[in-house]
Amino acid sequence: MDISELNYPILLYKDNHSNLYVYRKQIKTAGKELVEGGVFNGINIIDSVGSTYCIKDVTQTGWGTFFMGYSPMIKGRLVSVKFSIERTGHMNLSEFKEFILETACQNEMYYYDELLPLIQNARCYSEIITFFE
Repeated sequence: MDISELNYPILLYKDNHSNLYVYRKQIKTAGKELVEGGVFNGINIIDSVGSTYCIKDVTQTGWGTFFMGYSPMIKGRLVSVKFSIERTGHMNLSEFKEFILETACQNEMYYYDELLPLIQNARCYSEIITFFE
């Protein structure tokens, strides 16, 4: 399955739930060192309808800029990428809220007390995902 088929915004996280990353649109480029280092392999994704996925592989398809990936604004080189993902299931809204609150509780970066009422009152996945932008 291709990452372009997901319902955006999406939430990415590693198994340890340490950080949550939000993408509003398809990920088309990434740092060359990250791709070569396998950083994306095994990352979990939850899309805005609760479907869960896992990134199996990332392939470099070209350069991310006209100058062979170099950019004065970015350290390292940028490459165009294609993600190979696998659907792993579905998380209902109450499970998703519980997962988010667990993650926020474990990480000092997130203000748990401020997030708690917002997440409890949220009515959809995308509303919760956008709290982490």
